[in-house]
Formats: sequence, structure tokens, C-alpha cells
Amino acid sequence: MWRAYFDKLQVILERRLHEADVASTGPLARDLYSLSHYPILVGIVFFAVALEEAFLHPVDPPTTFTRWMLAVSIALYFLSQTAAMHRAYGQVMYERIADVVAADPSVTNALGIPVASIAECVGAQDWVVSQLK
Repeated sequence: MWRAYFDKLQVILERRLHEADVASTGPLARDLYSLSHYPILVGIVFFAVALEEAFLHPVDPPTTFTRWMLAVSIALYFLSQTAAMHRAYGQVMYERIADVVAADPSVTNALGIPVASIAECVGAQDWVVSQLK
């Protein structure tokens, strides 16, 4: 999750803020840094809760609660990044939407994918997309 934000998104959003005219700088800064970062922070907290549950019960299969907390954390984190990019440049970050779909518990349960594999796939998919740009 750290790399997904600090790899390029932070630089892109800062550049957009510097490019904005004086009249739109305030509303743009509010949207990019206040409104879009609140769901990112909540996503990080939910991710920590999911990890804590997984570490407290390392030999047990992940509970429905753990899977949903992981999925909601990834959804909040990546969809708020997508919203920030859309607000800044009008572009949709399709790779982030793919991450959210990949982390959906109904998809992973149907395919029998373990929770650890979800995090690995999301990280690998982000790296591949970053290399293609």
C-alpha cells in the first residue's frame, strides 16, 4: 500500500496542485489532501485490523470478518486514490479498480485464494502496471 501511494501518486498530485491557478488552488487542495486522504487513512486502519486478526490466529483460516476488513481496507485505499486522480486530472486509475475487485471476498472465496495471496497479487499487479507506463 505504501508503494501504491508514494511511488508516483504523491508526486502527480503535488504537481497538479502547483499547476492550478490561484482561484482553484484552495478547493483543489481541500479535495486532494483532506477529502481524499480521510478514506485512505481509514483504509490503513482497517488493513491494520485485518493484519492483527491474521497474526492473532496464524494457523486458523481467515475469518469472514478478516477477509471483509482486508477487502474494505483495500477498497477505501485504492478507490480514494482513484477519486483523487480523477479530481486532479479527470483520469481513472483502472489498475486500482482491478485491485479492489481482486480483493473482494466473494471473488477470493469462490476461487479459494488465501488472504496472503491477495496482498501479494495486489503488490505484483501494481508493480507490473508501473513498469508499463
